[in-house]
This record gives sequence, C-alpha cells and structure tokens, in this order.
Amino acid sequence: MGRQVKGIFTNLDELIERIKADQKTRAKAEEPVGISIFNRSDKEYTHKNLKSENGSFMWFQLLIEVLICMQHSSTAKKELIDVCKRQYQNNSKELSIIDEFEDDYDSSNAVWWYTRESCLYRLLNKALRVQNIDILFSFRFFIKDMFKSLTEEHKKMKRSLTDHFIRVYRGQIISTDEFDRIQKSIGEFISINSFFSTSRNRKQALGFIRSVVSSDAIKKILFEIKVDIRLSTKPFADVTNLSYFKQEEEIIFMLGSIFRISHIDYSEQDERTTQDE
Repeated sequence: MGRQVKGIFTNLDELIERIKADQKTRAKAEEPVGISIFNRSDKEYTHKNLKSENGSFMWFQLLIEVLICMQHSSTAKKELIDVCKRQYQNNSKELSIIDEFEDDYDSSNAVWWYTRESCLYRLLNKALRVQNIDILFSFRFFIKDMFKSLTEEHKKMKRSLTDHFIRVYRGQIISTDEFDRIQKSIGEFISINSFFSTSRNRKQALGFIRSVVSSDAIKKILFEIKVDIRLSTKPFADVTNLSYFKQEEEIIFMLGSIFRISHIDYSEQDERTTQDE
C-alpha cells in the first residue's frame, strides 16, 4: 500500500505543531460524540422509547439555552478553576495549564483554549457526553464566551463568502448501536451534544478514520454536511484565525446544533460509511 507524504517541514517547531494537530484530530475521531435524535414517527420505536428519545433531544436544547442566557457572577471563572484543580490535583502538567488559564483567559480567546489539547477540553466534552449538570454549570461562562465568539465569526464568514452553501466533513468512530439508531432515522433531526469540529478538507477528515478497522462493535463514518451559511439559529464559524492550531481548516458548530439526516451511503472502495446531512 502506498504511503502519502502529509507535509514537508524545515522548521522543527512547525513539525511539532503539525504532529500535535494531527493527534488531536485523530483523538476527536475516536472520541465518542453524544447525539440525540428527534423522531417524528414511531415506525421504528415503541411509544415509550420515542418519548424518551425526543425528551432527551428537547432537554439538551433547553439546557444549552439556559446556560447561554444565565448571568454569571465574577466568581464563575474561579469556580471552574477550582473544579479543574480538584479533577487534576495529581497531574502537574495539567495544573500548570490551569494556572496559565487562570492568568491569561478572557472572553476573546475562548476558542483558542477550546482547541488546545488540555484538561479543559477533555473535562467539558466528558461532561457533555454524560450530561454532568454540575460540571456543565461550572463551564457556563466559557460556553457563553464560545457562543459569542462563534456568533461574531459567523457574521464575518457570511460577509466574506459569495456562495450561500458550504460543505464540511467529520470523520468519526461510532458504536454499532449508535449507527443503527442513525440508520433508522433517515429524514429525522439529529442534535450533536458537543461543540462539533469539522473540516472543509474532505481528504483530511477521511484520513484519520481510514486506518481504523470496522468490527461488530464499531463503525467508521464520514459526516458530510451541507450548510446554509445564512442560517444562524446555532452559530458556526471558521475558527482558523482563533484556533490554537492555525493550520487547520476548522469549522466549529455550537453545542446542540441540529441537522437533518438526509441519507446514508456505503462506499466499499474506502470501506467506510458516509452520512450526508
């Protein structure tokens, strides 16, 4: 099998940053993504399961709205720092990053901190996956700052693009059960219960799941998302200028962004499943 050259670097620092960026992108692909599906019919679900599924969908949407709309006090940042220090009290490397966050964070660099590989990113995404309300409440000011940043960048993106539609991609490893849920929900709405990082580079998004072998337990999929940039119910934006990793062509969608599952294709050539939304 041929090997692809991913880049040529003459500067060691640039090479290190590229490796870090690739590692984080690969970690995102392997990291579980919490999803909720809103089913408008019960043809594949019992009435009880349908109510539970749709209830979870609506509950998460309301939770995000509450966190964004809350007025946070001057102690909100300290509350989060205290939570992080308790979680990582025996990890000197992460404690050093937390101290840096305490000294340097402000609302304008929320995206930079989110895209950096650190305990903040991991703690927030774990809380979102398991819906830990206490931890999410501690992140309320950070979530609000991310919302503001994405909203501002979204406005800039609308002004700079002439085409109303863009396509973005996300390679992802999901459980077979999760995949079965999606297969049963063609035409329905799906909510991504995290900040959803995507790329405008299809080849890059696909590259990080190609080496994974599908099994009875897991499936590898490529989300292909067609987005109307005129829509702004939940902001999304190209964060290249704000990201910790400047080389990425990264577009981040706000927590709880909703998509419609258009169809699912299977490509035997790439041994992958592709979901178009």
